Parts: sequence; structure tokens; C-alpha cells
Amino acid sequence: MIGLSIISVALGLSAGEPVIVYDEQPALRVQLVGYDLSKPDDQRRLHAKLLSAADRVCRAAIPDAIQIELFACERDTLARADREIQAIVAARSLGKRLVTAIAITAVFSK
Repeated sequence: MIGLSIISVALGLSAGEPVIVYDEQPALRVQLVGYDLSKPDDQRRLHAKLLSAADRVCRAAIPDAIQIELFACERDTLARADREIQAIVAARSLGKRLVTAIAITAVFSK
């Protein structure tokens, strides 16, 4: 199972940023600052960043995985990320701006 944790720390995701260990699992923080999620272009840019993060944490979590396992990990990670982003967008529409980043953490059953 793949898990996502919301955090309130704003750290960017770049190609060179290392995968960190969060609660004993590989994780990356994806910054939300600078995205207007009411705009389709920003939604696409964020989705691309989330896809890259999902790929990196899944590869770190299961380095010897076959392609179908990586695909399932990435798919589940993105599905959870989409739900988290939708909750953040809903909160922002109410004037709440508490979350500045999400942490994508790969958690899987062996």
C-alpha cells in the first residue's frame, strides 16, 4: 500500500534532490508554493512533478522490482496524491492556506 503524508514544510523537488527516509520509508517532499491549482497548466506541471516523485520513491522503496510492480506503486501513489491535492484545493477555496508541500512516501507490503 502506498501512503501520503501532508506536511507543512515547503521544500522543493529537483532532479538532484535526494530521496529522504521518512518514518523508515523513502520519501520526497513536493512543494506546492507557486502553483495556482485553479489553472490547468499549473495542474499539469504539478502532476508531472508528482509523477517524477512517485517514480523516484517507488524505485527507492523496491529497487529490485519488476516493471509491473513499479507501475502499480506509481499508480497508487498518484491516486493518493490526487486525492490529497483535491483536499488542499478545497481547503484553499475556503481561504485556508496551511499546507505548502506534500510528502510522497512509498509504503508497500512485502
